[in-house]
Amino acid sequence: MNRRMKGALALAFLPALLMTWVVRSGPVAAQSELGLGRERIAANDGWAAAEGGTTGGSAATADQVFTVDTKEELRRAVAGDTPKIVYVRGHIQFLAECASYNAPGYTEQAYLDAVRGTTLDPDHANSPAPIKAIEKLRKTSENNQSADITMEVGSNTTIVGLAGAQITGLELGLTGKRNVIIRNLSIQDAYGCFPRWSGYDWKTYFSNIRMEASSHVWLDHLTLGDGTRTLATETKQDGKTYLHHDELITAMKGSDLITVSWTRLHDNFKPVMLGVLNDGGSSVANTRVTMHHNLFDKTVLRSPSVYYGKVHLYNNSHVVPPSVCCWYYQWGVGTQSKIYAENNSFTGGMPKNRDILWNFAGQEAGGKDGAGVIHESGSMVAGQPVNLVAEFNGNRETGKDYVLGTNVGWAPTLHGTIDPTAQVPAIVAAGAGAGRAVGGSNPPATSLPPTSTTTRPTTTPPTATPPATTTKPSATTKPPITTTKPPTPTWSCPDWWPWC
Repeated sequence: MNRRMKGALALAFLPALLMTWVVRSGPVAAQSELGLGRERIAANDGWAAAEGGTTGGSAATADQVFTVDTKEELRRAVAGDTPKIVYVRGHIQFLAECASYNAPGYTEQAYLDAVRGTTLDPDHANSPAPIKAIEKLRKTSENNQSADITMEVGSNTTIVGLAGAQITGLELGLTGKRNVIIRNLSIQDAYGCFPRWSGYDWKTYFSNIRMEASSHVWLDHLTLGDGTRTLATETKQDGKTYLHHDELITAMKGSDLITVSWTRLHDNFKPVMLGVLNDGGSSVANTRVTMHHNLFDKTVLRSPSVYYGKVHLYNNSHVVPPSVCCWYYQWGVGTQSKIYAENNSFTGGMPKNRDILWNFAGQEAGGKDGAGVIHESGSMVAGQPVNLVAEFNGNRETGKDYVLGTNVGWAPTLHGTIDPTAQVPAIVAAGAGAGRAVGGSNPPATSLPPTSTTTRPTTTPPTATPPATTTKPSATTKPPITTTKPPTPTWSCPDWWPWC
């Protein structure tokens, strides 16, 4: 065989060799799912499109494209900052049996017995020595769990779930990273095995997705929840709800330029925290997030809560729990937050309209002395237009609730079509969640509808240099509207809710 024939044979077999590397044994993924890996965020899709946009691993070379179906493969594939695309297949389980993480000498029952009846934080200077000792063992146990279930993702990464892909018992972490895309994936049950007694209630600290000092992140078409261990299954210890789940999405320590789109966040107590009050002030003026076309399905509070920075909320659908006992608030307006909310819908078992908003700023209106402010328009509650800020301010408890201000000082310029609020519940129900992303094209992604022509006040736009033009489909590319409704769960009322 001469050299030319050998070369021709090698070239003939090359595609098969690459497919063996990229897609392991089992059914080959649909082309549309594989195409999602090469997509980058569209030029107008919220804050993650600003300042150069978010490309993830779209530029990955062939040897940096992986399909994984085990915990170990996934950890290896997402590590490092080289551009890469990681396709997740099947069901990957991270969490082991809780007792396997126990430090020597620690048991859950021993901890419960030790803290029962105490009103002091275990770390308080006046806590008894035996409580301090077992709290130290609890922390060691929690650290053992963290080492097993926390997976840090490198910069320049795209993670895509193939049909039906789910990861259970994972905390996906971004620490000091940038340019990450996660799409079309279900992440469930970031279960904290070792709740901590604070002196008055139970705390736990794992989030499904946690971002610290990270930027340029696009979370799209995800399904995030507590798995089968929802709030309804939690027991009580020492008279307080024994919580095992924290947020579904946490952005803290200056995390910035984030878009969360078409994602279902369900059956969780406090799903989204954007900016954190006690993270040393590193979030100040640095948390810029867009959330649009997301489904908040039976969430209790923090949907989202915002501290610091500028957050755009539009076309989100909030389906509140079926009984007023299982409700606290949806939007938390925290210190130095500047929220711009448009055309969001609230349906389900509703308490008073004033309780959709909550003012955590601790100061009076006008953005002074750290007060948060919110521009809110187009909201609908149970299908009826409602001015939520006016409802809150007009029905607040004098001396307890502070007036919410509305002068946010900015208006969003990066966004797709802002749909009529009355259409939002059906549009979002049909399109949000894992398995519903439409892709397959090369970047830039073209799944967003045209830019809205909504008239806005003249303000200084956020720093961004999007392309002057981008190809967008017509409004008919939206997913078909369906009237299928999920079954209504049985809810347990936490002890401190005032409507119980």
